[in-house]
Amino acid sequence: MMLKLLCLLLPLVAVSASPIDLGSQKDYLVLDLPGLSHLSETQRPTMHAGLLPLNLSFVADDDTEYFFWRFSKQDVDRADIVFWLNGGPGCSSMDGALMELGPFVINPKQEVEYNEGTWVEAADVVFVDQPGGTGFSSTTNYLTELTEVADGFVTFLARYFHLFPADVYKKFTLGGESYAGQYVPYILKAIMDDLKSDSGQLPKELYLKGALIGNGWIDPNEQSLSYLEFFIKKELIDIHGSYMPGLLQQQEKCQNLINHSSGEASESQISYSACEKILNDALRFTRDKKAPLDQQCINMYDYTLRDTYPSCGMSWPPYLPDVTAFLQKKSVLEALHLDSSASWSECSARVGSHLKNKISVPSVDILPDLLQEIPIILFNGDHDIICNCIGTERMIDKLEFNGDQGFTEGTEYIPWFYNEVNVGKVISERNLTYVRVYNSSHMVPFDNTPVSRGLLDIYFDNFEDVEYNNVSGIATPVYDVDKNITYIDSNDPRLQNGPKSSSTDDSAAHGNPFFYYVFELFVIVLLLCGLVYLYQYYSNSAPHSILADKHKKKSKNKSKNVRFLDDLESNLDLDNTDDKKDNSVMSKLLSSMGYQAQEPYKPLDKGANADLDIEMDSHGTSEK
Repeated sequence: MMLKLLCLLLPLVAVSASPIDLGSQKDYLVLDLPGLSHLSETQRPTMHAGLLPLNLSFVADDDTEYFFWRFSKQDVDRADIVFWLNGGPGCSSMDGALMELGPFVINPKQEVEYNEGTWVEAADVVFVDQPGGTGFSSTTNYLTELTEVADGFVTFLARYFHLFPADVYKKFTLGGESYAGQYVPYILKAIMDDLKSDSGQLPKELYLKGALIGNGWIDPNEQSLSYLEFFIKKELIDIHGSYMPGLLQQQEKCQNLINHSSGEASESQISYSACEKILNDALRFTRDKKAPLDQQCINMYDYTLRDTYPSCGMSWPPYLPDVTAFLQKKSVLEALHLDSSASWSECSARVGSHLKNKISVPSVDILPDLLQEIPIILFNGDHDIICNCIGTERMIDKLEFNGDQGFTEGTEYIPWFYNEVNVGKVISERNLTYVRVYNSSHMVPFDNTPVSRGLLDIYFDNFEDVEYNNVSGIATPVYDVDKNITYIDSNDPRLQNGPKSSSTDDSAAHGNPFFYYVFELFVIVLLLCGLVYLYQYYSNSAPHSILADKHKKKSKNKSKNVRFLDDLESNLDLDNTDDKKDNSVMSKLLSSMGYQAQEPYKPLDKGANADLDIEMDSHGTSEK
């Protein structure tokens, strides 16, 4: 017990030099919210919220403050903690807290109601508005590079663990969606670098378990090139329409622009407007002017829905007005320890306009190194257009990690069941797991929160092998909110704050002064905690499959993905036997529609694009 107490004090020593007065945990307790009294005792979480000043070392006279909202289940000691980030850039994680995976949703009366599928039933969850200027977080020094965003989050974590030292010994998971597909890998790398540094900000005892990224904007090039294919496969567009040659020409411009990139950062290569234009044009050409005004445009976040033009999904989700009104209530601001003058908006254009990323590479280039050390789950709702599953799956197919490219031939998709319903499919190998979630949008937890919690269960290895209607797969549990579910395993050595030992220090019997007793005890505790950290690190660093090889190598005849243009050959006369001509399917399709390419169409060359700059859609589209 004494060893545990001393280990808990070590993180305080690591950051005690900070001149910032953060107060105590009780200063951040959230005791009441509109509607909270209507919830049962088991539905009411323990909550902490407020602003943490960062005082960033790389920003002169920094005034940045990050807002966090922490949820944990009452009287349950969780082994896991998840930090969740929404995207944008510049979109608040209160989307995640109040519309997706947090313990509450907001009703039309602007009161909290219990969210039946909340991830707080499986882990402690902390929602963070970042970078500065996002949501309730504030700054006058907007960040311009993803590397700065990552360093800023490491500083936030150092402040957070000073305030909540016990959380250092929980298994740390970083999660997020959309543009967090850029945030999360960069932050993970920064955390790893900090933990390995002799002068790092974070406690060395921090156990980095892994990450989950939903509908992630990870490889902008693959996503841009997937838009037209997605529209065609989902029959959202008429391939014989008069606009089709123009769309195909735009697709070729994007492809050739990527192929011919020198890999050097320059102002002209940041946004790739020619690639972004594919989605904008597709939405414009498919506009139904005969429909009611609020039904004229396809929702880019869920193709089964419609919206006004040119919003095309920007006014979705429908609960956003109630969330906004709730977060502007004076009683809520007071409960969250915010000034009564604080304002909240879902997304900040100013954050996105400053985050130019002139020297930051796409996060897909960081993934292979991360996968050498930690497991990562990528999941995609199959109704999303802007960060669609085709782009993610093609990115994985081309990703070289842990000694191979993509998932190997013998690794198959496994059906995933929740409550006896097939809700998705899973594939896992070499520390990378991918899940396609059926009937889900850009914000998977928004559509079906209980199903989305199954993603966390898959990540925690909390599933069982099942067979329904002669179909074998895995099933994640259906929760009972009145039961205290805990993932703490007292036999798991990773959760021990120090190895137990019956040995004693013989020097204690030789009359040393009290100072030396304390000093020696401190050194021993430090060494023991260090050994525990090393054990955690090396015992979990080997690449593995979450499915534990149970479903591997069932067949050597793994089905191949066929590019969408191949599917068009049966509908269009694309035969061309002249060997001297470019016979690629794209070239054939272009020719059949009367467009003559200036040069042969080439597949995406990742090697030539290793150092491209990235930026989200500059035409007003945000990644929520």
